[in-house]
Amino acid sequence: MKKRIGILLGVILAISALVAVFIIADGHNHTRTFSFQDTARLAEAVNYDDYEPNSIIPADKNSGDIAEKIEGDKDAPIIIYEYADYACSHCAEANAVVNKILKDYDGKIALVFRGYLISYFRNNVIASSAATAAQLQGYWEEYKNLLFENQATWYYQSGTKLRDYLGELFTEASNGQGDLDKFYQDLSSDNVAKRVAFEYGIGSKVDISGTPTFYINGEAVSASQLKETVEKLLK
Repeated sequence: MKKRIGILLGVILAISALVAVFIIADGHNHTRTFSFQDTARLAEAVNYDDYEPNSIIPADKNSGDIAEKIEGDKDAPIIIYEYADYACSHCAEANAVVNKILKDYDGKIALVFRGYLISYFRNNVIASSAATAAQLQGYWEEYKNLLFENQATWYYQSGTKLRDYLGELFTEASNGQGDLDKFYQDLSSDNVAKRVAFEYGIGSKVDISGTPTFYINGEAVSASQLKETVEKLLK
């Protein structure tokens, strides 16, 4: 009898431990996340023939009803389309170049940023989700810069530590004015997952050999050629 009670008690404790972990991982910070495979499946479910990648694509159900990530005036004469992975070190380096060009030619160019996931990078899906969650509160530009600047920190993190750190970046990006609970909720929402998958999927319509990839007027441009290309087009 004592043996049976001991076994039963052990089972109860084990279940209690699992429930506690679930509450900590999912209930407190809303940390349900999507894997690269989940994102790829969502992307494959969309027919991209109806979309023109070299234009600003209006939000719809396939993109989670979430708009493009645009930096600068969307009506500017020159629009750069960037496909980048937040976990890509080359993308982090190029971000500084792009930011300077946007500043130097303020009002004359705009950037449309689309997250293009590389399967072997770590934490890129959740980073892209976090950037989109920040976008929903109007802090995408600030959050994008912080993700790239602190890439070496969050790239190797995992679990609750990673979620908390992404939340800290949001607080910094919003200067403490953002709704952190909403950020965590959006981070794991279906609509954000659709937006992340849509940005990845639309990249399948263009020729991307690696990240970052830039397009201007339908032509691929390297990061080193961006400024020169912009100057030529403005002239």
